[in-house]
Formats: sequence, structure tokens, C-alpha cells
Amino acid sequence: MLLNLDIDPANVDPNGIGAALPVTTADPNGIAAALPTGTVWTVAGDAEYITTSVNAGKSQHVIVTTGADETTPQSTMTLVGTDRDGNAITEGLILPSSSTVVSTKQFLTVDGISVDVETTGVTDVGWLITSWNFDETALWLAVSAGDELAHRLIVTTTGNEPAGADPLLTLIGTDADDRVQTETVTLPNATLVETTKYFKTVTEGSTGENAVAGVFDIGWVDEVASKTIVLDWRKHVPSNWWLDVTGTISADVEFTQDDYLSLADQNDALWVEGDAALTAETADSSAMVVVPAGFAAARLVLNSYSSGAELQLRGTQAEAR
Repeated sequence: MLLNLDIDPANVDPNGIGAALPVTTADPNGIAAALPTGTVWTVAGDAEYITTSVNAGKSQHVIVTTGADETTPQSTMTLVGTDRDGNAITEGLILPSSSTVVSTKQFLTVDGISVDVETTGVTDVGWLITSWNFDETALWLAVSAGDELAHRLIVTTTGNEPAGADPLLTLIGTDADDRVQTETVTLPNATLVETTKYFKTVTEGSTGENAVAGVFDIGWVDEVASKTIVLDWRKHVPSNWWLDVTGTISADVEFTQDDYLSLADQNDALWVEGDAALTAETADSSAMVVVPAGFAAARLVLNSYSSGAELQLRGTQAEAR
């Protein structure tokens, strides 16, 4: 094995992925507006039933707004439709008194609306937009830092997320080796949170129905992971490493004995120190660093760096004799 890895990380940008994305956006009567008193409504039979499609082909939570007291007697609304993969789904919502209720499931279409007890007032049915992606959302600015590296992401909120409401944000993208990965973080109260995983790309995100306030930014920080470097543990020979640092940077070369190809993503491997001389390094290597045999893979991790910093990693592993 002969490795020459040149790292030129992008400058930190806390909103380089998404800027001022709304935590939720409601279209409260986008499916049906002012449904009259009744028990069953269809798009073909009721003019108030505007459309079956939710948010132009993207699955979202459904929000129902009642205009009267539907609790005495209690009325339950059943939504019938499909999920994002076209599978049939249903959900029953206990209707409130002159208030709103949100589905826990996400619907691609809502093909039927009915209640078990006739409603006493008009009802609106719409969608609660809680997911975004690069292809369809103008505020989703980019899918990566543009440097072919995986970065930890930073999410900054400006809203006051309610304590105890479990306001979750799920991010979907790829790891340093281009494998699909997801991570769910809890949205903080008007502050920031970082992912634990490193994302090479992040293409979409969604919040739970309990995340209701404000807007948030998504960007990347100065914590980076390189692609996985394959080693041959079967050779029973050590590997040799050399770092060449330009600028202000702190770097680790990490190693794993895991069969990383069998794991869901790079972050699932147990990464450990191979040698102290390859941990938190801020300067050129003074000599070739020899790491014992037995490791299946390695990766370069940046703990921090300043604008303009660069790093070159050289590695070799000889053929077994």
C-alpha cells in the first residue's frame, strides 16, 4: 500500500448548507378548506376537498383545524392515503375543540377523510411542512462543503424550542465513503448543536411534529474525517505514516480492527489511537511513525483547523515476506 492523501479543508461555514430554514411551515387548509358538517368527504364529491396530494409530491404531516367543539361527543377523524413509497396508510386523529391536531404519520396523499361522529362545525385539513431537501427547497443552499471531505455539521436555532417536547431533526446524507447515513439531533433552545457523525454530503432533513418554533441554519465545522484507508491486516506487517502540516491544524490518524465494510457507515467503526505520535498532531512528523500490524483500516481526522491550513498524509504498508 502506498498512500498520498492531500487535505485542503473548506473554511468553516455555519449556514453553508441551509440558511433560515423554517422548523415547520403550515398550509392549514391546503387539502380541504372549511369542510361542512358531515361524516365522509371525497375530492370528487366535495368542492371543499381541494386536492389529495400533499405538498406537491413530498410526504408531510397532516394538520387538522376544527371550528367547533368536536369533543362532546368525541369525534375521531380517519385519514386514508399513501406514504412516500406509495404504500397505503391510515391514521385516526382525535378531534379537539376549536383547535388543531397533527398526524404522527407523514402522508404523500390523503385520498379519503371521514369521522365516526358527525362534526358540528367546519374543518380544515392541510399539511405541516417539516422536511426539506436540496432539490426542492430554495433555502437549502448546498449539499456539502465542496472539499470532498466529511465534516461534522452544526445546527443553530433562533426559535425557542419547547422543553420536553422532543424537538428532533433527522439529517440524511452520506459518510466519508459515500455510504448513506442518517443522524437525529435534538434541536436546542436558541443555540447550537453539532452532529456526532461526519457527513460528506447532507441532502435532506426533517423535523418531528413537536418541533414548532423559529428557524434554523445548517453548516459545517472544523472537524473533518477523510475517506477510509484500507489496510491488509492479513499481512501481519506494520504500516508507516508521515504528516506534513501547513498552517494551524490539529490532526489524528485513527485505526480500526473492525470489518468496516459490514458496518452501516464509517462512523459505526471503533476508531482508536495507533500511536501517540499520530494524535493531536500540529506539526510535521519528525520521523516515520510505525503502527503495529493487525489493523483493517485507517482514517485521518481533523480536530480543528484555521483558514488556509493544509495537510498531507503519506502512508505505506509493505508486502509480507
